[in-house]
Amino acid sequence: MLDSFKDWFESLEQRERWMVSLAGTLVALSFLYLVIVEPYLDYRSDLNRQVEHRTELLAWMEGARNEIKALEASGRQTSAGGGQSLFGIVDRTSKAAELGRAVRQITPDGDNSVRVRMDAARFDHTLQWIEILEGEHGITVTRATFDRTDQSGRVNVSLTLERDS
Repeated sequence: MLDSFKDWFESLEQRERWMVSLAGTLVALSFLYLVIVEPYLDYRSDLNRQVEHRTELLAWMEGARNEIKALEASGRQTSAGGGQSLFGIVDRTSKAAELGRAVRQITPDGDNSVRVRMDAARFDHTLQWIEILEGEHGITVTRATFDRTDQSGRVNVSLTLERDS
């Protein structure tokens, strides 16, 4: 087969040989680019995106660490929580009240306040939990929003909880 290609190639005129050689070189270079260079460039681009994402995540974590250290240093925890932070009490008691899966977000809102967002929470469990927070931990609800869901007995809840200093 190689001999027949060689014979065919030698039978061409000089200009045709030059064009076939150029076309073969272009095909080979295109193949190398598509098989080696482009996947390598895509891989590097993905790595750069991962580095950017992880750098942003690291910066956020360092900011959160500094905020936690500042909160710990301020020592603003009251005896009502047994030395536990408001965030910790809300998180622990929500799980104990079987609301752990419903809680979507707990965010600090100042020194002695947190905002809690729950989706499809059982209404009766939510009311019992609020009663426990007020009765046992001295945490009061300063703002509450309850929205119906399609599921019977379940609500979407947005609360602002506050503990006296």
